[in-house]
Amino acid sequence: MKKSVLQYCTSFSLLSIFQLFIIRGVVTSDTGKKVTDELYVDGADFSPLVSLVSGGIHSFAFFLQEFFTVILGIFIPMIFMFIIRHFSEKTIEREEKRFNKRYTFILSLAVIVAGIIFAHFKLISDIIIMYIPVPAVSWFVFHGSKKEKDDNDT
Repeated sequence: MKKSVLQYCTSFSLLSIFQLFIIRGVVTSDTGKKVTDELYVDGADFSPLVSLVSGGIHSFAFFLQEFFTVILGIFIPMIFMFIIRHFSEKTIEREEKRFNKRYTFILSLAVIVAGIIFAHFKLISDIIIMYIPVPAVSWFVFHGSKKEKDDNDT
């Protein structure tokens, strides 16, 4: 296996695992716990109001967590892959690129399935949104400026 394939696959695997841990933390966080089931003030039932406000705060907190997970999923792979690309060859063979593409697809599916399992088969679209920047940014940063050479070139 070529050095650039090994560099890309190792780097992408580490980034994917890192993002999976972050996603697991977001989907298993306890920010959605009920504040209280009943709240009475001077005999008046304020439970619906408290539930509405706590639900809104929970939704906003989850949105912020998801937003910053996406931001991390963009900037960490970008920085990491720029560093890895700097130390790799400036050209890539067509077969290496094809292997990297397949590896990216397979590992991405595995990470998304693992994230969905962590979330107990809920929040599927949120998990995909939180993870998709990692393979996209990793692929484009690492392969973006590399010139493709044919297997016949020496």
